[in-house]
Amino acid sequence: MAAKIARECLQQPQEVLRWSGSVLVQGEEPYFVDALGDLLENRFLPEQARDFNQTILYGKECDAEQIFSAAKLFPFMAEQRLVLVREAQQMADKEWEKLGAYLQNPLASTLLVLLYRGKNLDRRKKTYKILEQKGLVVQSDSLKDRQLESWLDEKVAGHGFRLNPQAKALLLEFVGNRPDLLASEIEKLSLNLRDGERIEPEHIEKFVGISREYNVFELQDALGEQDAGRAYRLAVHLGQQPKASNFSLPLCVGTLYAFYQKVALVHEASDAAPQALATLLGVHPYFVTAYRKYARSLRPPRLRRSIRILMEYDLKSKGMGQGGQVGEAELTREMIQQLLLD
Repeated sequence: MAAKIARECLQQPQEVLRWSGSVLVQGEEPYFVDALGDLLENRFLPEQARDFNQTILYGKECDAEQIFSAAKLFPFMAEQRLVLVREAQQMADKEWEKLGAYLQNPLASTLLVLLYRGKNLDRRKKTYKILEQKGLVVQSDSLKDRQLESWLDEKVAGHGFRLNPQAKALLLEFVGNRPDLLASEIEKLSLNLRDGERIEPEHIEKFVGISREYNVFELQDALGEQDAGRAYRLAVHLGQQPKASNFSLPLCVGTLYAFYQKVALVHEASDAAPQALATLLGVHPYFVTAYRKYARSLRPPRLRRSIRILMEYDLKSKGMGQGGQVGEAELTREMIQQLLLD
């Protein structure tokens, strides 16, 4: 049976609730593995049927025999049983090998789900091959930037809200590629906003705790516009109050490095249509105009020099090249000064 994608399964929960047989949910992104597990645990069986027909096991604490015993039971006053093995990646290899005997001939009335968080089961194992042939493998891979944006839009819409592009950029900048944390922040916003309300940057600042005025996103905008005064004020504030702004110099260097690379791509694809350029840059189309403006201020020689400066300060932030005696706040100010020099 062909593998499915975990995030797509979550968009069609009624299909998930019709699963049967044996299912392996695996992958590097644990959020979708856990979310599918929660969906099945809370909705696969009616509440009144769960006491006798639902078994939750944990890989570190169970073995193949316990899984067999639970999976081979017939449902009691219900049509199906659910056996859910969380943290299945913690099971010993020998226990996985033993599972093959049941997976070859599973009980039709039992749904056995193995949640393999943070990595993939070795495809060479006999057990994996049986699951692939006779069961279902659901893949939960890390999201690429564009996939993450689309997923976030869908998550927000699912809560009945709309998301201002600048607010979305601020949220992604602050949280990063962490669907679990993004989902938590969206849940927090949904509890504080009216149904159908558009999420604005001020909501992100108030309820998520991100400063609209002082953040790395604003710093890269100031550098892109070559606004020396604003860039230096931001650098001073971020360096002096890192916790309040979720700031660190390595994070700043990484963000600015990606920023200058995007501006360089604008120069290389100067004739591209807005949507095509947005796809190339991995940004929302809303920001294409801004990046084209940055490209007018940041010519290729300056970009090359800026990237060299960032590489230098990346080493300094790790204690190399400056004896480890200079703090992050001072290094941040130095770096921004260097980036602004003609």
